[in-house]
Amino acid sequence: MSGANAAMMSTSKAYRGLSNLDADLVVGSLKAFCAENGSAALAQGVERFFGSRPVLPWPPQP
Repeated sequence: MSGANAAMMSTSKAYRGLSNLDADLVVGSLKAFCAENGSAALAQGVERFFGSRPVLPWPPQP
C-alpha cells in the first residue's frame, strides 16, 4: 500500500487499486513518461501512473 492510498482511505473511504501490477507495465509507463517529458521529475510520472489506477471503495466489498 502506498502512503497516498493510506491518506485516501482515511479521508475519502476509497483507494487506488495497485494489486497485481506487472512490473513491466509500471516500468514501461515510467519510461514512456520520461521519454515524453524529459525535464520532468520521475515523481511526476509516478503520480500520473498512480492517478491512472482505478478508485475502489474502502473497505473492500465482499
